[in-house]
Amino acid sequence: VPTAEVPGADVPDDVASWLQVPRRNQIKMIEIKLSQGAKPGHGGILPASKLTEEIAEIRGVKMGADVHSPPRHAAFSNPAEMLQFAAQLRELSGGKPVGIKLCIGYPVEFAAIVRAMVDTGIRLDFIT
Repeated sequence: VPTAEVPGADVPDDVASWLQVPRRNQIKMIEIKLSQGAKPGHGGILPASKLTEEIAEIRGVKMGADVHSPPRHAAFSNPAEMLQFAAQLRELSGGKPVGIKLCIGYPVEFAAIVRAMVDTGIRLDFIT
């Protein structure tokens, strides 16, 4: 099932075109990736040598340059803000399912997400 990878800080200058990605017919759901890095706080780099034209188009980046994935999402800094971001993505995508993929180190981190869902009334469509 194709999913839309939500970039953290590599949203292009032409935000309007980037916002059309979630509306593409081949995108069936949107997954926000959390805590997926092997080096906490360092983010990751997709080397230019591995950047394909398809990835460059989807992520709105230029061919021939490394693509930096920041260690944190620029759109949110806590569970309530993350849920607001998920709701915004759901709306921008025309109602497609939005969820998170995470690997937690402490159960309290997941409990904070659940508490935020209760407090805000905003629910994720899936958690993996």
